Amino acid sequence: MNQALVIQPGLLSTIQDQGRMGCRHWGIPQSGAMDQHSALVANRLLGNNESDAILEISLMGPKLQFEAKTQIAVAGAVFEMELNGAPIPMQQAITVEAGDVFHLKRLVYGCRAYLAVQGGWQTEQVLDSRSWYPGLTTHHRLRKGQSLAYPEFKEKVPDPSQNSVVQSPNWSESRLAVFAGSEFDQLSLAKQKRLFGLPLHLSPLMNRMAMQLEETLENRLPGLMTGPVVPGTVQLTPSGTLIVLMRDAQVTGGYPRVLQLTAQAIDLMAQKKQGDPVQFVRHQRFDEGIPRSL
Repeated sequence: MNQALVIQPGLLSTIQDQGRMGCRHWGIPQSGAMDQHSALVANRLLGNNESDAILEISLMGPKLQFEAKTQIAVAGAVFEMELNGAPIPMQQAITVEAGDVFHLKRLVYGCRAYLAVQGGWQTEQVLDSRSWYPGLTTHHRLRKGQSLAYPEFKEKVPDPSQNSVVQSPNWSESRLAVFAGSEFDQLSLAKQKRLFGLPLHLSPLMNRMAMQLEETLENRLPGLMTGPVVPGTVQLTPSGTLIVLMRDAQVTGGYPRVLQLTAQAIDLMAQKKQGDPVQFVRHQRFDEGIPRSL
């Protein structure tokens, strides 16, 4: 197994995959890539399995030195990237040689990028997932001097079908499609209307667990003893704060669940930063409530 040495870790870089399934009854969050679509694109560019582990990079990129030849690809938020000081493009398979230094530099647009390596990052596996989570895995964020294992390089014949998913969503899109949450119908009609008419912006209070919105909605709903929540659930706190739960969200909560983001809207939300505008819009099947697939 080869190693990539972390020269600079970036602001918040973590190993993720499609998440940890079937562990919610133990209180263990799903985790996984915040923007699942971009992680999928990065893996497909290299012909990897969709479930292979990728490096999720938020706001500021890392610098890595590879000890042996391999291929890498980056998808998601737009960054300026360099290999040995020379610019390289995103959303392409890039061959790196032994000793090469890869640097993800200035963020241009979006929030999170995904660095895939051929065969996937071979970090520890806990409960059938390599996704890092504080208190569960040995690491929860990349550190300077750390090494990441990756497989021996294998020559592959490019598969043209892999290009079918190499499409960047419109990161400037502010509309988030939602379903009705479990307590949505308890809101007055005026509150329901206001929820979709509010101009909303991301507050600085955000992480992989949840993203809080600046604007508030008066809340007179009774609290819950507790109830299940999933990534994409929008909670309304007693103070009127709207909180959008993300991939590392807890599995239960006591705040009314007024909306539920679609899977695509969760990916879009993951690419938002402090101050970015968002707007809730009804999914065409809004009134059917949360689909079982979520």
